[in-house]
Amino acid sequence: LWKAFWAWDELGPYVEVVVVFALYLIAASCLLRFRWWRTLLVTAAAAADAAAPVPQIVRIIRRRDAAGVSAFTILLRLAGGVVGARLGARPR
Repeated sequence: LWKAFWAWDELGPYVEVVVVFALYLIAASCLLRFRWWRTLLVTAAAAADAAAPVPQIVRIIRRRDAAGVSAFTILLRLAGGVVGARLGARPR
C-alpha cells in the first residue's frame, strides 16, 4: 500500500493532494485560535481514545477468552488513560 501511494503516474494528482493537505493545515491552524474548537478537538480525541479498546472487548466477550491480550497492553492503556486524564484532556 505504501509503495502504491507514492507511485504517481502523473503530476496532477500529486499536486492536488499536496494542495488539499496544505489547505487543511491552514484551516486547522486558523481554527485553533478559537477556544470552542480546541474543546471540541479534545473531546473528540478523548472519545476516540475511550472507544479504541471496544472492538477488543467485544472480541473477548464473544470468544469468552482473552488469549492474545498481553498484560503490557493493558498496563499501557491504563497508564495512557491516567496521564491523559491528568495532563492532556483539558483545554487551556
